[in-house]
Amino acid sequence: MVEAFAWETEPGYALHLLNYTNPNMTRGFVRRFYAIGPQAVRFEVAPGRTIGCPGSWTTRWSRSAREVVMVSRRTFLETSALAAGATALGPASFGAAEVPMIGIQVGAVSFVDEGTEKAIDGLREMGGVNTLFVAAFTYGRGIAGRQPRGSPLPDHGAQEYDDAFRGGNFATPHPELYRRTRIAPEKAPDHPGYDVLADVIPAAHRRGVNVVAWFEDVFRKDVPGLDQAVETDPHGRPTPRLCQRNPNTREFWLALVEDYLRHYELDGLRQEPAQVGFPERQKVRSTSPGK
Repeated sequence: MVEAFAWETEPGYALHLLNYTNPNMTRGFVRRFYAIGPQAVRFEVAPGRTIGCPGSWTTRWSRSAREVVMVSRRTFLETSALAAGATALGPASFGAAEVPMIGIQVGAVSFVDEGTEKAIDGLREMGGVNTLFVAAFTYGRGIAGRQPRGSPLPDHGAQEYDDAFRGGNFATPHPELYRRTRIAPEKAPDHPGYDVLADVIPAAHRRGVNVVAWFEDVFRKDVPGLDQAVETDPHGRPTPRLCQRNPNTREFWLALVEDYLRHYELDGLRQEPAQVGFPERQKVRSTSPGK
């Protein structure tokens, strides 16, 4: 998982590549880094502009496009391979994927507002996206819902706020899998009758686009059974944070993962903010049809 972003400041252009490939990629508790091999980055600059690099970097311009590929001098001399940020990303321990993953995070509301096929086609055409991180479970606005009131609305989609946003499971929960937890498996009421995974996966796969179910541990206080899974302070008072060692919390996440893998042709799962502590002895087996 690599994040790439570029911007222009008064001194010139800046390009950052961040290697998030580690067990806790969305948290600060990095356990180890996984090298991902040489990476090439291409971006266009305005006509007449040039890019100057520090002495430890080499640039190359292609004839067909203004393409800059940066490599560490040592890597260039030893391997003659052009690698963007190779020093920061680490030496190659295995070959880079032939087709890099280009992903985007997207919530159910985008497909509801703009149409599933239209939204996927637009992402493919404008951004070359081949992987969708679909927000499948959350009670928060961080990865689902429209902009909160007071924030500007985007220039596409429904031009209205969803003040009544609640959240929950934007797919279809199967209650029988959650019998070992007190936390209720609520289906999000925001889009009645709509299952984002059942809708998006077939349309995406027909276009060669992968779908990753994306979920986060953000809940509302009024979720039935949540009071049986929260942490308590030294005075015995409940806090708003789930206790990751509580059996109800663990069993809920295990059930959610099993639910998604059993009932949908997923290409992957992503948990955010990656602080769920599955015990080492417990295993989650993929039972996706055809997998």
